[in-house]
Amino acid sequence: MERWRGSVGNDEADRIRDEAGDFGSAVHDACQAIDRGSIPNVDETIYSVVKCYEQWTQARIKEWLKIEDVVFCSHYWYAGRVDRVAILKGDRNRPTVIDLKTSTYISKEMGLQLAAYQHCLEDEGIKPKRRIILQLPKDPLLAKIKVHEFPDYVTDFRMFLYALELYRHFGGERRGEDVCIVNV
Repeated sequence: MERWRGSVGNDEADRIRDEAGDFGSAVHDACQAIDRGSIPNVDETIYSVVKCYEQWTQARIKEWLKIEDVVFCSHYWYAGRVDRVAILKGDRNRPTVIDLKTSTYISKEMGLQLAAYQHCLEDEGIKPKRRIILQLPKDPLLAKIKVHEFPDYVTDFRMFLYALELYRHFGGERRGEDVCIVNV
């Protein structure tokens, strides 16, 4: 990351980061509108990505359980906003934790975030079968969703707890009633 930043310069790197963030937020908001039964008002580039997402969900989602809901863990004192929890067709009513990403790179660390959400859901009595990231394409010509599954919940959650402890030890805020917010 630092090598790339050095090669393009800080101003350009910041511009690219901000542009990617704006695109991701717009796609995320449009997908949420679709999942809640609305028709989003978006530009053509975002529409092609969202249309691809809508087709994927129509073909694979049996039922939405959570859409952009806050989940909380009172034992480890963290919270986050899970993108989606759904029952996929053919999964015998076992929920799946779903995270939406528009980034071109999917990392193993993203599984830690999903494990943190799964732990919160289990505290609520929801027992997810799987955890996946839907990688939404930025290029309308490549309008195909890639599904990345993170099957090792036990290891991912243990690594999340280690990362949470390191975050708190090296300067993360935790005073009184403050809660650590999970976000990758």
